Amino acid sequence: MNFSKSFFFLFVLVIAFFGVISAQSFEGTIKCEYKHTLSGQTIDLTYHISNNQIALEMNFDSDRGPGHSKYIPNLETGEMEMITIGQKPEHNTYRTVQANDVQKPSGLGSTLNTTQGNEEKAIQGHNCSKIIINSPGTKTVSWISTDLNIALYQYAPYFKSDQSVAGLSQLEMAGFPMESATYDQNGNEMLTIKVVSIEEMELADEVFEVPAGFKEAKVEITDQPEGK
Repeated sequence: MNFSKSFFFLFVLVIAFFGVISAQSFEGTIKCEYKHTLSGQTIDLTYHISNNQIALEMNFDSDRGPGHSKYIPNLETGEMEMITIGQKPEHNTYRTVQANDVQKPSGLGSTLNTTQGNEEKAIQGHNCSKIIINSPGTKTVSWISTDLNIALYQYAPYFKSDQSVAGLSQLEMAGFPMESATYDQNGNEMLTIKVVSIEEMELADEVFEVPAGFKEAKVEITDQPEGK
């Protein structure tokens, strides 16, 4: 191999290496608000992101009182820890499930056709690109940050309730959805998700672990609240 080819090969490796680092460079929390348009139900979502790890926390109100749950997927094992934080310590439980066992909520089509348009806009100071996710009965319009280079799309097998994540997976597109809205086949808005804050910070390893003292659940736990 001559010098010019060797240099070119090394240059490509360096670019690829720094591309991987860039894709995993964000560390911190991203808080979002989910709203079910018809019922008015809102759910506070918090993504904890560090290197190749993501944990999703959810806080919501239900007929049984406040709910607090956490989901920690593991890309290496294909498993996810599903954690319920009870109103009393004795109600704190967890369950380990396979990604294949996570069910997609009814009403969200499983067959997707995702396209990326040429439209761009700034949201909270972040450059965003528009993608459209069509499925039987629904259409989701999502604005994806292009400067938050997070590989959220890898977690689509776990976060099946978010059409934006499914669309990113189909496009194999890095980024984070800053705003999204899902409509039914008549054009009526069904739900919206929007980022409310982004904070870079160092996260402890414990954020991505089942807390000590939690008991393994013996009953079925749904992947996310009804409507999400």
